Amino acid sequence: MNLIDENIVESLKDILGDDYRALIDDFYAISLAEIELIINDFHSLSAEQQKNKIHTLKGSSANIGAQYLSKLFMAIEIGLETDSEYDLRLSLGRTKEYLEKTVQTLRAKV
Repeated sequence: MNLIDENIVESLKDILGDDYRALIDDFYAISLAEIELIINDFHSLSAEQQKNKIHTLKGSSANIGAQYLSKLFMAIEIGLETDSEYDLRLSLGRTKEYLEKTVQTLRAKV
C-alpha cells in the first residue's frame, strides 16, 4: 500500500521549498479539525454538509499527494451516497489513523 504519490510530493517540494513543511502541518491541522467536527457535530450537520466536507477532504488529500487517504475519503463519499446505514463516524475514526500515518510519511520527505 502506497500512502503517498511520490511524484506529487516531489513536485510540491520543488515548488514550495522550505514552505513544504508548513503545507503539511496546515493540511494535518485542518484535516484533523474537519474530521473531528464531522464526528462530534454529526447530528447537527445535514447530509449535504457531511458530503461536502468529505469531498473537500478527498480533494485536499489528493492535492498534497496523500493518495491512499484520498481513496479512503472517496470510499466514504460513495458509502454516504449508496448506503443509508453507513457509519460515517466509525469510518472517519479509522481514517484518522491513516491521516496520522500519512502525515508522518510526508514529514519524513522534508
